[in-house]
Amino acid sequence: MQYTIYYPTSLDKIENLYNDNIDVCVQVKRKNYTFVVATIENLKEPIWLDKKGYVTPAPILIVEKLTKESIEALLEELFKDKTLVDIYGKDIK
Repeated sequence: MQYTIYYPTSLDKIENLYNDNIDVCVQVKRKNYTFVVATIENLKEPIWLDKKGYVTPAPILIVEKLTKESIEALLEELFKDKTLVDIYGKDIK
């Protein structure tokens, strides 16, 4: 499948590649999807800050490290299954 990946926030702006999250946009034909990609460490933070001890589920893709290589490898795998694209990505029109 042919698609174009772009980052609204440049990856070089990320201070901690192991503890952050970023929006990633993907254009496929006439559709534009936005995905949230986060690290495990970044997901732990809301749990520690919230007295309930949990956060509600959200469609977030998880990588060990926020690098172009890890993000794009994840998206390549994701785009093999259109159902996953629809679950994790939001088509912004």
